[in-house]
Parts: sequence; structure tokens; C-alpha cells
Amino acid sequence: MLLGEELVQGREKIHVRLGCDHDVARFDPTLEEGQMLPGIGGTCTFCQKETEKLLKKNKITPQEAETLSLFCSSCRRTCYGCGNTSVCSRHCLPFKDAEGEQRMLCPACQTAAERKKLIRQIFQVVASPFVEPPDSWRSGR
Repeated sequence: MLLGEELVQGREKIHVRLGCDHDVARFDPTLEEGQMLPGIGGTCTFCQKETEKLLKKNKITPQEAETLSLFCSSCRRTCYGCGNTSVCSRHCLPFKDAEGEQRMLCPACQTAAERKKLIRQIFQVVASPFVEPPDSWRSGR
């Protein structure tokens, strides 16, 4: 039975392991004894896809699928590529693009960015014979 902000009623708090690999005992983040304790931050679309596959294979229960698709309030990330805010820190990872900029991207955007980076590298190799050499090469003449 849910009571107030507690996930469960009783003397001891029950902690639930979420998809971001953190444990939470409350729905909302709470300041307790000078320490911020995370709450539930939302549902990660990528964790949800993983748990659906496990659920179909009967490797986890529906309750486990529900909790493992959630992330805590401190793990919410925003993908730089698509703007998706329903991504946990386990799935929104840094990616260094062709210009050397590091961006936080979800798995779908990382795949697209890797493809774009590869195409750009191939183009540079193919185009290099047709590009005028740098001035430092000409000084050797």
C-alpha cells in the first residue's frame, strides 16, 4: 500500500533497483540529513526496449520490466542529437564527432553520428588527391 511519498509502508524502507542501476526509496527526490536522495526521474525509452525483449523471453517478471525501464531523478539525460529527454545516463553517452566535439547522444543518434563520421572520413580519403596540399608542403620545392 502506498502511503505519502513512500514507495511502501513499514518500518524499513524498501529500495527498488531501477534501469540506471541506482536504488530509490521514494517517488520524488528528497533532502534527508543534508543529502539529496534521488527519486524516480522517468522512463528510459531504451531501457524499456531492453526490458520488453527480456519480458517476451520470460527472463523477467512484468514488475521487474516496469522498474528496470525507469531511471532515477539524478540520471535524466538529454540527447544532443534528437533532444530526447527520456534517456538515462546508461544510454546517453559521450560521442566525439568528426570535428572533435564531444556530445551526449542516445544509442540511435550515436549510430547515425558514427555513420556520418565514417562517410566524412571516406570522403576525405577519396578527395585528398584532389585537394591542394598545405603551404608547408610547398615550401620544400
